[in-house]
Amino acid sequence: MEEIFKSSLIVLNNIEPQFTVDALDDKDWDKNDHVKFWIDFDHLTLGLKHEVNKLALLVDVNDKKKPNNEDIEQLCKSVEQICVTLWSSFLRLSTKSGQTLCQCIADSCQSIIRSTCELMVNLSKCSKRHESLQKVGEVWQKYDEIKGKIPRENAQAVQLKIQDQRNLVLDALIELEESKKIQAEVIFEDEDEKWSQAELSLLAPSMGLIKTANAVLKRIQTSLKENGHPYEFEFVQDMDNILSHCQKISPLVDDLALPLYPPMSLDEVENESKNLSQELIEIINSLKTVHFVSDKDCEEWAAFLLKAVDHNMTKINLALTNEKFKSLKT
Repeated sequence: MEEIFKSSLIVLNNIEPQFTVDALDDKDWDKNDHVKFWIDFDHLTLGLKHEVNKLALLVDVNDKKKPNNEDIEQLCKSVEQICVTLWSSFLRLSTKSGQTLCQCIADSCQSIIRSTCELMVNLSKCSKRHESLQKVGEVWQKYDEIKGKIPRENAQAVQLKIQDQRNLVLDALIELEESKKIQAEVIFEDEDEKWSQAELSLLAPSMGLIKTANAVLKRIQTSLKENGHPYEFEFVQDMDNILSHCQKISPLVDDLALPLYPPMSLDEVENESKNLSQELIEIINSLKTVHFVSDKDCEEWAAFLLKAVDHNMTKINLALTNEKFKSLKT
C-alpha cells in the first residue's frame, strides 16, 4: 500500500518548506484581504480534516475486506490538492499584514503539512482499522491545537512572542528564588557554594532589574492587546520593530543571571546589568513613538519603569563599589 501514498507524499514534502515569509510580497493589505484569507484558511483546514478522516476509514485492512486501492489513491490526491491550495492561499498573504503574523502562519502551515505527511506514512503501514483511526485522531488533535494557538492578526502574534520572552525571564527569576530558598534551608560544607551577605546585597537589586524587565514586557503586551491596530502598515511595523527589541531581553537576562550564582563574578554582573539596563531604557524610550502607547502612558507607567531601572542600577552599583572597596582594603 505504501506505493499508493508515495507520489502524494513527495508533493507534500516538497511543499512544506515553501511556507516561508521570504516567499511573500509586500503588496497592499486591508481588512477585506485579512478577512478573506482567514475564511479560506479555515475552510481548507476543515476540508483537510474531513479528507484525512475518510482516508483513515478507508484504510481498513482485515481478512474479510481489502481496501480499494483506487479509492485510496483518489483520496490521497484530494488531500494533496487541499495542501497545494493551502500553499496558494498562503502566498496571497502580504508582509504588510505583519512580519510576525506571517511567520506564525508559515510555521503553523508547515506543522499542518508535516502532521498530514506523518499521518499518510502511518496509514500506508497500518494493518488494522483501529490503528488508522488512532492515527487520524492524533492528527485531528494537532490540527485543533495549531488552529487554537495561531494568532489572527499581528498584535496577537507579537503578544505571543513577547509572552515567550516573559516565560524565559520568569524561569530565570524562579531558578534564582529557588536557589535562595535552598540556601536558607540547607547547610553547605563549601562556602563557595552559597551567597555571602555582601553577595546577597548585590543579588537583590539584580533580581529587581530582572523583575523590571518582566514588567516592561508585560506593559508592552497589555498595551498591544488594548490598542494594537491590526491593519494599517505603519502601525503593524511599530509592533514588529518593538518585538525585535523585546526579543533581546531574555538573552540579556540569562547573561546577567548566570554570574549571579555563587561564587559570584562581580565584573560580569557589572557588565551584564549595564547591558540589560541600557536595552530596557532603549525599549522604554522607543515607546514614545509607537501608536499603541499613549502620551499619558509614557508620562505614567513608562516613566515609572525608567525610574525602576535607575533605582536598581543605583543599588547594584553601590553594592559593587562596596565590594571593590573591601577588596582594595584587603
